[in-house]
Amino acid sequence: MWYAVQVSTGHEQMVCDMIAQAAADEASLDECFVPTYRTGQKRGGAWEPCERVLFPGYLIVVTRQIERVERMLRSVKTFTRLLGNDKAFIPLNPEEVAWIEAFTSRDDWLVEMSEGYLEDGRVVVTSGPLVRHEYLIDEVNHRQRKARLRVQMFNRTITAEVGLKLVGKKSYQKSIGKHD
Repeated sequence: MWYAVQVSTGHEQMVCDMIAQAAADEASLDECFVPTYRTGQKRGGAWEPCERVLFPGYLIVVTRQIERVERMLRSVKTFTRLLGNDKAFIPLNPEEVAWIEAFTSRDDWLVEMSEGYLEDGRVVVTSGPLVRHEYLIDEVNHRQRKARLRVQMFNRTITAEVGLKLVGKKSYQKSIGKHD
């Protein structure tokens, strides 16, 4: 089962490494990972590819023995909190797991950059994981090459950013009764 662990924002990979090290002697943890996305940033006037955390403040643990993992998390010397309620830790539901698996590659849990264009004020994605998922896009930041998505994750609606490069605009104009 997959579980979300809340951690301090900006320390996701460091905490994931600490968890993996603490679990090295146990067989209770199948995997610990931080989903990321590829985007770009300008340095010296040129765009360079970079990676950012997909869900800031969260990482994912995969285990069949959540009670053992919860005890192990207490030995990690930084803030960690398994998501759940007063009665139990709540695993990610099948739709949440499917979303992460569909948008990332299992090798590195990375959402590759998508590419598209604007057509009459609407985003059309031509390549990348957002193809046929334009309905998830809530907002586009053309300058930062990012799209803000509204997704169901961790039993709530959250926003997540992914890389989106817009390469142009197209507009449709009818010609009414005009002949050249």
